[in-house]
Amino acid sequence: MIEVTGTYFNLLDEEKQQELYEQYHRLFLTLDFPLQFLARVTPLDIEDYLRFVQPSGPERSSWQSLASHHAQFLRALVKQRGLLGRRFYVVVPAEEVTHGKALWGKGEQEAMSYAEAAATLRLRCETMIYHLKGLGLGCQLVTDKKLAQFYTGFAAGTAMRPERLGVERDHLCILDQSGASCYVRVQQIARLPRTVSFGWLKSLIETDEIFDLIHHLVPRPEEQTLVYLRRQQTHATADIRQASVSGRNAGAASTLARSDLTPLIEDVTAGEQTMLDSSLHLLIRAASKEELDQKTRRIGQRVSLTFTRRPKTQFFEQASSFCGCLPGSLTCRDPLLLPSSAVTTMIPFFDHFVFKPSETAILEGMTPHNEPIIMDWWADLPNANRLILGPSGWGKSYKAKLDILRLYYLYKNLAARERREDGFQIL
Repeated sequence: MIEVTGTYFNLLDEEKQQELYEQYHRLFLTLDFPLQFLARVTPLDIEDYLRFVQPSGPERSSWQSLASHHAQFLRALVKQRGLLGRRFYVVVPAEEVTHGKALWGKGEQEAMSYAEAAATLRLRCETMIYHLKGLGLGCQLVTDKKLAQFYTGFAAGTAMRPERLGVERDHLCILDQSGASCYVRVQQIARLPRTVSFGWLKSLIETDEIFDLIHHLVPRPEEQTLVYLRRQQTHATADIRQASVSGRNAGAASTLARSDLTPLIEDVTAGEQTMLDSSLHLLIRAASKEELDQKTRRIGQRVSLTFTRRPKTQFFEQASSFCGCLPGSLTCRDPLLLPSSAVTTMIPFFDHFVFKPSETAILEGMTPHNEPIIMDWWADLPNANRLILGPSGWGKSYKAKLDILRLYYLYKNLAARERREDGFQIL
């Protein structure tokens, strides 16, 4: 599994976005193994930062009082608004997928030895990291203990190991070791818009709700793809001719299918397009059934704005659908056959996630999507210079003073000076 750091998509001009699209498209043109993309919107624990700021003893000095008020402010902010973080992952399986079997959960996979699986995973991960870094994305392998913790947290919704699973017609109830309950609902996005722009999933991922977006992709062999597309083209042409002979207008579906299939077949034959089986699922979690229903309605409204249709709850299939959404699983059902150009527009990696609490990190501010920016100024920089730019009256001095104050919490002893026309003033 690879954790991917997103890109500042909003700051790119149209030319850069087109260049990014073409580079991302090349990944799917050469892809010959399945992938699973995970976009996770999860709550952040501000205590990971405050444990470095909060004074441990009584407030006897000025810095302790300031740090205590800073901690109170952030806790109140979290209680009022909540803090959400968005993380992105690419899951690369080692299994060889036979089209029409693994994706639908039918058939059996030939067993691979540990050495074969390790070699396959190494090669595939190196390929993915090479392509993703070429897009300007940061990549980090999730291994060992972190991978086990991720899988446990994804399955149970908490850091505790799941103990019992209750299955209902439209949701699951997972009990962990502590006895806490987590209600889970799996929904499928079964219909996609006809026309979209590059990065159109951004509006869904930026929803201020806690959920997981799971995207399965399985490339379909070219020979099988061409046979299927030509068969569909023949059906559409036959429907149009039959309508003409009968003296009636051809159906809109047949007319659109023929107009779309003709150039698509040419592109697939020329190697400018590939076809992939794609399935999108939402995993919604809540602490109670009532909260789960409310969150489902809110997320459904947001999805309908992006996809023009609400997601479909997997009635009587929650257990199998949930298993299909687990990291590394390829058992999701009812995939859509999409060209690589359409899959490319569904890039899920947006905006850098800057929440890196440490002994020398400070709160820089909040993003428009309610994510705190907590980082160390010079952790990864070769020098200690910092330049703050902005028009007059935009708060440059106020920002600098806040930064100095927050550094004071950490270093306790701090000297700063402000340059004036008559010299420097020690602050």
